[in-house]
Amino acid sequence: MQGRRGLQAFSALLATGLALAAGPGCVPGERTEEFCDMDDDAEGAQPALGIDLAWDVVPGDEEFVGGDCEAAGVATMRWELVDQDGEPWSQGESACLDGLDLCDLPPGSYVLTVEGLDAGGEVRWGSSCDELSLVRFDTLFRCKVPSR
Repeated sequence: MQGRRGLQAFSALLATGLALAAGPGCVPGERTEEFCDMDDDAEGAQPALGIDLAWDVVPGDEEFVGGDCEAAGVATMRWELVDQDGEPWSQGESACLDGLDLCDLPPGSYVLTVEGLDAGGEVRWGSSCDELSLVRFDTLFRCKVPSR
């Protein structure tokens, strides 16, 4: 029993750290300011899919240099998450975030398409991050978003 409790405590601590690092919270089907419910014992609880976004801070350069929104100059962003069958699960537009926590997703494979817009509203960054696999446990991926 101690091993399971230790694993649950570690998972909760890790998930809390990921949620705090990712920005203002969980994104179920629509944008919300609440964090994912990490109670593994809750009825119907699903794992969270965490995605850290690395924005290209040197647009036009051949070498990718990843950084946060502010360093790259990304003002706003748009995203869409679809499953392996192309079924949309989450989409939105917001001020730039350095990461997303996507909650209430069933286990499976997903693709995140993300675009970054500068202060003038021009799309200057974009990427599709595929092979995002979610199984039984909370999962974190890194997604590079290069300049266009």
